[in-house]
Amino acid sequence: WPRAVVEDGGRVVGLLMLLIKPEFFFDVTDQVTGQTTRKLRELQWLIANPTQLTASGFPDIDETDRLVLLAQLVYAIGRLQKQGWVYGDLGFKNAAFAVSPPRLILLDCEGAADLHDPHRQQAHSLGWNPPECAQGVPQDRATDVYKLGLAILRCLNPGKGAATMRDPKRVSGQLDQAGTDLITRTVGQDPARRPTAKELYAYLRGVV
Repeated sequence: WPRAVVEDGGRVVGLLMLLIKPEFFFDVTDQVTGQTTRKLRELQWLIANPTQLTASGFPDIDETDRLVLLAQLVYAIGRLQKQGWVYGDLGFKNAAFAVSPPRLILLDCEGAADLHDPHRQQAHSLGWNPPECAQGVPQDRATDVYKLGLAILRCLNPGKGAATMRDPKRVSGQLDQAGTDLITRTVGQDPARRPTAKELYAYLRGVV
């Protein structure tokens, strides 16, 4: 979140934000040149296949740590909702994580909006749009939950097709029947049947 507004002669010219801590980055060594590049551990690394991870020198994230990170993502969005906010533009580049121990931060929070603002306009990352938004329905708590469901579904099924996956049955190998049913409601067509972020968090925390 922005920490302070920067003004020059009474005119707003920018803002100050905290730097992301070093533990949310990792080093990638080019196999050909040997050159090392520092990269942010964005959420998208949780959908990479083992070959991609190995080639990048990125350690695989085991299932327990994945569930911890996803629980933290749900908790963060749920906390915003409790304060009356809609996060909106959730995607693989809108969160970053650290390991040992696993922890997660939200990025690009300028897209968040007050739930009670009738003029709010919030973007969707490609492939994350909820079904009801095709009719121009503004984003709300139910759309946030839908996107959380996609994040859970996709991050528990890394590899080919993970970035666009929407079939809730794909978690049946990772979660029990209660979890599969919960994710099915979460990414369902009917917003009224979706659980709350609190319900999602309680389930993931219980599994962990």
